[in-house]
Amino acid sequence: MEQATATTTTAPPRTDTFAHAHAVAGIVVAELGADQLPFALELEEDFPSGWRIHLKFRQSRAEGLLAFASLVDVPVTRAFVEYGVHFEVLVRIKDVEVRGSALVSPDVAARLEGEPTPVDPMPEPEAAPPVPLGASVVAAVPAVTPITVADGEE
Repeated sequence: MEQATATTTTAPPRTDTFAHAHAVAGIVVAELGADQLPFALELEEDFPSGWRIHLKFRQSRAEGLLAFASLVDVPVTRAFVEYGVHFEVLVRIKDVEVRGSALVSPDVAARLEGEPTPVDPMPEPEAAPPVPLGASVVAAVPAVTPITVADGEE
């Protein structure tokens, strides 16, 4: 038998496995309070960057996203979108990309950021005064239009 003459070293454990990402997700969730938990947690594999975790927070628990941001000491980004305000936190924890997001109404966004409720920039236009029924166009049109049958048709 031949003996190895060179010393063997063990390779460091791989961090791009599902089990590793799952463990990181467990660590993150364990640090959040019961009323700050996300409503969904997704683990996805991305070829160039390994596994990633997406924490999704509902509007009613958006404080959890802010708690997560303070936990990892990362600022919350904010973007106005068609349906409200989108908050997002992006960080790497133990070589795993972790993203938290929440879509909230402008009122909730203002409350979360400690600002007064925003004033609607475009007030509703004033409604036209009501028209009396006898003066409207509808009053001049008969409610029932009689149908007459021509001779020989049934």
